[in-house]
Amino acid sequence: MMSLNDGIETNQDKKKNPILKFWWVWSIIILVAIGILVPNLIIQKAMSTNSVTQTGKNKIVKVGDSVTQNGVHYQINSVKYNTGTKYSKPDDGNQYVIVNITIENKGKDTVSYNRYNFKLDDAGNQTSFSDYLTGDDGKKVVNDILGSGDLAEGGKVTGSMIGQAKIGEKYKLVYSGYTKNYKKSTITFNLN
Repeated sequence: MMSLNDGIETNQDKKKNPILKFWWVWSIIILVAIGILVPNLIIQKAMSTNSVTQTGKNKIVKVGDSVTQNGVHYQINSVKYNTGTKYSKPDDGNQYVIVNITIENKGKDTVSYNRYNFKLDDAGNQTSFSDYLTGDDGKKVVNDILGSGDLAEGGKVTGSMIGQAKIGEKYKLVYSGYTKNYKKSTITFNLN
């Protein structure tokens, strides 16, 4: 059965259309706002977790100081020098530099460590910590060589690294690695 109003637009129909259009405008505004805010929040969080926290503002990091970067805590415990033994002789004009370091994972993600991520900087000449030192008695002078491995949340490792550098120079320990997001991470410690 057909009504007299079939096919004829009424005033009630005209009033519904602006409300529907208004609802779509608000939906679009909300979606755009979410699209702008969420990436900015993610970027801000990433920037805050990649910052270096030092014990003191603008302080030169040196032996005894500590640095936390990307959830990993680094502390240089000691630096010792050795001019060689009858079994282990450094290159002419060099001495052995023995650096003892503690690395602790204060973050939630597992992190890797490796002594080859550290370099001994002697006036710009950066060399690996790849030396071993045997005493005059034929025994190792350093028994706690830092190797490589992974640290779970709360994990901690302490070990020593041995390298060679020119006698009388200012030495630096330079850590260079990558975060889990493949961003380069560098820390420099003054050793003397």
